[in-house]
Amino acid sequence: MYTIAIDMDSVTVDFFTSSVTKAKLLYGVDITKEEVDKPSISEIIWKKLSDKQKLYLGNHRNIYQELCGPGFFLNLKPLPGAIQAVNDISQIDNVHIIFLTKPLNWSISSNEKDQWLKEHFPDINYSLMMVDSPATKGFCMADIMVDDDTRALKVSFGQAVCITEPWNKDYNCRFRADSLKNAVRIVRGIINNYERYENLSELDWDELEWEAGIDEEKT
Repeated sequence: MYTIAIDMDSVTVDFFTSSVTKAKLLYGVDITKEEVDKPSISEIIWKKLSDKQKLYLGNHRNIYQELCGPGFFLNLKPLPGAIQAVNDISQIDNVHIIFLTKPLNWSISSNEKDQWLKEHFPDINYSLMMVDSPATKGFCMADIMVDDDTRALKVSFGQAVCITEPWNKDYNCRFRADSLKNAVRIVRGIINNYERYENLSELDWDELEWEAGIDEEKT
């Protein structure tokens, strides 16, 4: 059985669009995706706040208490092609999907993420694992990790597939895709090569890149 760990925010769900829209309503700040150079959007919002706003909030982490309030995650939309991508991965033989995520507001988001998955994937057998830091995702020991956060990708137990975003464009990762939809073929390619070798440490990943049909110019 191969475990595929899939991130939720900015991989499966469109966290960015809703978060910047709400940040505009709450704090009057405008944020473009190009200026987000780190996965923590609260730090980007913090830089744009007035001194009075910063005094009220205390620190950037407290932004998530307001940003990710009741109903926020439940109303997030899936990214284009993400639902079909998860369904496609679930149909690969001998695969189990683990949604591996860090709730930004534990008291609310943890339950809402669970509800969101049940609503969108009622017919898939999956697991949900929540962590308190992206850097602890490696403890999942997944064979393949699909994520946008370099802190998670660096500790991947198996092969890492980076979903390209502005905050990870300079990260050196063998496997990249611009969306979960386009990561499906890479996941299939990795699993196909796992099947060919008894000793996973002897995998010929250069050969795998050819088999997976990875076009570096497009990904």
